[in-house]
Amino acid sequence: MKLQQQLQKHRTDLIIAVGGLVLIALVSRYGFNWQLGYTVAMFIASIIGFIPIGLQAGSALRVRVISIDLLVSIAVIGALVIGEYNESAIVTFLFYSGHC
Repeated sequence: MKLQQQLQKHRTDLIIAVGGLVLIALVSRYGFNWQLGYTVAMFIASIIGFIPIGLQAGSALRVRVISIDLLVSIAVIGALVIGEYNESAIVTFLFYSGHC
């Protein structure tokens, strides 16, 4: 619970971090043609973006509520499982951007 409060307090910082990592990934891929840098940056952005969303989804499930956080969590986990790190990173970034 305390972690959720801290993450909520630093929501803007998380948006900047995830957005910055997505930008770094895009520059790595299209600017330097470095696929590994692209993949790693997108994966890290996905994980950083997923943590607060996953915690919110877990809290909602404990009280038996299906929330948008749960749906986004399912989308992010599914994208990570099939190796589409760019999709999961972009979904988390867009979800955060929509909540500002």
